[in-house]
Amino acid sequence: SRPYLAHPSQGIPHDLDIMYELWRVPRYNMRNKFIASAGILDLISQLPEGEAKASMEAQCDRIKKWYEQLAAQYHAEKAENPNNTMAFN
Repeated sequence: SRPYLAHPSQGIPHDLDIMYELWRVPRYNMRNKFIASAGILDLISQLPEGEAKASMEAQCDRIKKWYEQLAAQYHAEKAENPNNTMAFN
């Protein structure tokens, strides 16, 4: 699963809209002549059950929670920041 599909409220669908408007494709091609990419969550799900898999799932959960907090802060503050200067201050 891809996080941007599970959490559209985080604003990432806007990036997908841009990609579609520029190239008329709904998503990037994960394998092409320049790159071969994979989703980390998909790779972790394929691991055998055990300590390594559990550790990686826990790390993904921590990252997801942190990202959700940052996304919530961004969306809460963006109305007061029409020039989107948060990243540069």
